[in-house]
Amino acid sequence: MKNKSKLISISVEKVGVCGSDKQKILQNSLSVKYLGHEIIGIDNSLKKYVAVNPNIHCGTCFYCRRKEFNLCSNVKAIGNNIEGGLKGTLQIPIDNLLYLESNNVKYTLLDPLAVIIHGLSLINIKEEDSVLIIGNGTLAKILIWILNKKNITPSLVNRRGCIENPKGTLKTNETYKYTKVISKKFKYTFEIVGYEQVDSIETAISNTQKNGYIVCFGVFPKGYYAPIELRSLFENEIKIQGVRSFNPKDFKIAKKILDDTHDEILDVINIKHTKFVSYEQLLIESKIKNVDKLIVDLK
Repeated sequence: MKNKSKLISISVEKVGVCGSDKQKILQNSLSVKYLGHEIIGIDNSLKKYVAVNPNIHCGTCFYCRRKEFNLCSNVKAIGNNIEGGLKGTLQIPIDNLLYLESNNVKYTLLDPLAVIIHGLSLINIKEEDSVLIIGNGTLAKILIWILNKKNITPSLVNRRGCIENPKGTLKTNETYKYTKVISKKFKYTFEIVGYEQVDSIETAISNTQKNGYIVCFGVFPKGYYAPIELRSLFENEIKIQGVRSFNPKDFKIAKKILDDTHDEILDVINIKHTKFVSYEQLLIESKIKNVDKLIVDLK
């Protein structure tokens, strides 16, 4: 770690399992022994609860000097190229900690919420804009939730043609299956599928209007090349905006949103708690029907 801020010893209490974790397990491509970057723990010295920003930037590279910390050339990412939360005890730079009033499980969602906040900060979406979301996981639900707060009601396309919304918290327009032809085109299309899902990129291009935007939140494997139909992209002057993680300020904004909305997000995201036995076990439990977010309890 090149970040020079003071290191704090924390004991991890809760770890969220995210899509990139499942991707690594599926592909047997673990670069560290312990995964887990959506972390709530306790500062072992002050005995205060903390949430962890997993992206440890160097502070000295070209992008860090421009305060574009999420683009750091030397970033160390917890659970990716340094050991993750499932290790149990970590040494974290104090600048990467947010102190919490409680260890409420909602704070494990700070990471995906901060990603959504960062992605939306890169565009100029307005209340009157038409929006399509491709996906149905945790990120998709959080994006719908945030857009609803901006008085935007998006349409949705995924394999199911619906989204689990038992408490009626999320507001959507039309919902489509991948196999269904969508006659309407949208100003903003958010791709939140990731993995090796080239069809989601093709769906985004074919359903985005001229001079529209495709915003990619989906995490594709390193080195994955998607064969896409470029003529439509160029002829319609569609812009593709990639989203790489988030900045520290996005993480703080995410905490404020969770604090201001109390436990509202827990009506949106269906959480299942478990203990860590093996990565295969985590993969199986994360696939249980209606489970949006698997949380590993270490305490």
